Amino acid sequence: MTLFIFVGDMLVMAFMVGVAIWFGTSGTSEAALAAARIPLEDEDFGSTEAAGKSSTRGNERGVQNGG
Repeated sequence: MTLFIFVGDMLVMAFMVGVAIWFGTSGTSEAALAAARIPLEDEDFGSTEAAGKSSTRGNERGVQNGG
């Protein structure tokens, strides 16, 4: 029974690695670079309201500011 579970896990792992490799190689490099820039392009540094929200965000998560 242990061998059956082990072989099944290895097959699932091989499938998951294959899917990750397939997704990683199927797109163009331009699409990957555009997807990597998404979090960097959604910030508004010109607004004082956005700056106020970002300074209190750590406190909302329970993180204490040092200093």
